[in-house]
Amino acid sequence: HSHCQQLLASLWYEGLPGFRRRHSVIKIFITTFVGLLFPVLSIAYLLMPRSSIGRIMRQPFIKFICHSVSYIFFLILLFVVSLRIDFGKILSGIEEETNERRGPPPNPVELAIMIYVAGFIWAEIKQLYQEGLHQYM
Repeated sequence: HSHCQQLLASLWYEGLPGFRRRHSVIKIFITTFVGLLFPVLSIAYLLMPRSSIGRIMRQPFIKFICHSVSYIFFLILLFVVSLRIDFGKILSGIEEETNERRGPPPNPVELAIMIYVAGFIWAEIKQLYQEGLHQYM
């Protein structure tokens, strides 16, 4: 029904008045701008969740953009690490001899992937705690 769609759209774009009526180029610009500012906005949200930036970050459409950009960045990191470029050797000039026993230490891309995976695990644990085991399953 059109009334349900209108209600869902108003909830989805809450905090962005007139966004749906704007020109497509403006919509793309706003979406790209928010996507590029995602790291800064996320850090600001972590430090000041009750500020005006925190309120903006809780809007459904903004959350969707930030989650999408974050996941795309994670996929890019996975792609880069799958290329098997030895970033550690490039960055520090370490000889291969020192890494023969244990293998090379994680490079910056692998560390970023580990942080992402830890974040995904933390989000699932948090959701399990908030919803309870019965609802989570």
